Parts: sequence; C-alpha cells; structure tokens
Amino acid sequence: MKGKGPSNNKPSISKWRETIENAVRQLRIDPLELRKTGIDHFFHELQAYLTALEAENEKLHRVIEQLEEEKIRFAATKEHMDLALEAQKYVTAATLRAEENERRRISEWLHDSVSQLLYAINVKVDRLHNENGKQEAIRSIQKLLTQAIRETRNISFELAPSILADFGLPTTLEDLASRLSSTETQIDSQIIGFDERLDLRLESSVFRIVQELVNNCMKHATANKVRISVKKSHSIEITVRDNGKGFNIADPVIFSKGTGLSSIRNRISLYDGTLHIDSKPGLGTTVRIFLSP
Repeated sequence: MKGKGPSNNKPSISKWRETIENAVRQLRIDPLELRKTGIDHFFHELQAYLTALEAENEKLHRVIEQLEEEKIRFAATKEHMDLALEAQKYVTAATLRAEENERRRISEWLHDSVSQLLYAINVKVDRLHNENGKQEAIRSIQKLLTQAIRETRNISFELAPSILADFGLPTTLEDLASRLSSTETQIDSQIIGFDERLDLRLESSVFRIVQELVNNCMKHATANKVRISVKKSHSIEITVRDNGKGFNIADPVIFSKGTGLSSIRNRISLYDGTLHIDSKPGLGTTVRIFLSP
C-alpha cells in the first residue's frame, strides 16, 4: 500500500503562498521591506487590513439593509397610491353614472311630457286655420311651437340621446354633427373601426367628450368649420379640429372660462387616457385624446 508523498502538500502550500502574495500586493508591501521588518510586523499589518475590511463589509451590510427597508417602504407607498387611484376612479365613475341617470330622467321627461304637449297644441292650432282673419296669427303661433318642439328635442338629445343605446356610437356622433351643423358652422364627422358595439358606459364617455369639444368650438372658437374624427383600433383616438380663432395654451385664464375640460379630464382618467391640445392664436385648435378601454 503506497503512502501519500510530499507532493500532496503542494496545492495547499501553493494556495497559502498565493494568499500571502495577494495580501502583500493589497497592502502595498515591498518584499524587500518585508524581509527587513520581519514576519510579525507583516501579520500585524495583515490583521489591521482584515479588521478594516471587516468594518467596510459591516458598513456595506448596513447600507444594503437600509436599501431593503427603503424598497419595502416604497412598495407600501406605491400600493397605497394605487389603491387611492382606484378609489378616485370609482368615485369618478359613480359620479358620472349619477349624472347620466339624472340626464336620462330629465331627457325622458322632456320627450314624454313637454314635447308631446307642444305637439298636441300644434295639432289643435292647425285645426283653426279655417277660421277667417286668424290665419296669420295662427301661422305665427305654429312657427313658434315648431321651434319649441325642435329645441326641446335637441335639449333631450344633448341630455341623454336614446339613439346611443339603440343604434350605437357612430350613428349618434353622425346625428350630433348633423344636428349642430348650420349655415354658420359646418360640422363633418369621420367614424372608423367601430364594427362591434362597445360597453355603453364607454360609448357614453366618448360621446360626452366629443359633445363638449364641439360645443367649445361653437361657443368659444367662433369657428365655421369643425372636423370630428373618432378611430378605434387597440385604443380609441378622438380628434376634434376647428378653424376658429385659437388661443395661447400657456394662458391659464383660458382653461378657467367654462371650457368643460374638468369634465373631459374626469372621463379620460377612467380609461388611463391622454389629452393633447394644439392651438395658436388665429390658427384654430386641434384636440387629440387617446383612451385605453
């Protein structure tokens, strides 16, 4: 049976020598100086170096612990912010639903009560045409009644268009453009990609956004041409462009003049959307909105 030869100790000796050489390099000790000062001094320097290294490792460990604590606090804060955002979305959605329900109630009342009553009066006035000497007065009354019926229907439509629930968003937006067009203002619409119905709440939000933007064009921009574009792909892109007087978007006063932007932003926030406004004085305004349903 052969015993272990001296060569078996070589790896450990080699490793020890390598460790000492590395330590010498780290401590920047001149080997010639080491021979002069002796091995005890070397080990004293080595121990001091290792003690300093251990202290640095302790500091590093504390820094890592602090980073971990900060990470936990950040995660908790982010979770709190996410919960607050979800709560805000819920409140906004509930508020908008309440508004829509109230609009629908008033719209139905206008349609079923006031509009029908005006129509009945118009029919009865029509029967009086045969009486002599009263035709002109009756025609004047009938004209006013016809105008009142038309205005009532328009108000009913703006409050809660039943056409939206019955026929969908494209038909409703086209009808909106047709109703609001006049000899003073031409309104065109382009609706693309709505092959299938969307959730009614989403359709209602898109309609309200377009309605508010078009009303702004008519009330504030003094435009005679308005272009509505609504496209659906992976997102919904709403663009309303006018050739009106435009404005300076850096002026904060502009956005406090009843432009309805607060209501628009509330609806956009429900679908993690974005709002872009491009306008210059004398060059019209383009509003572009992206929704992620």
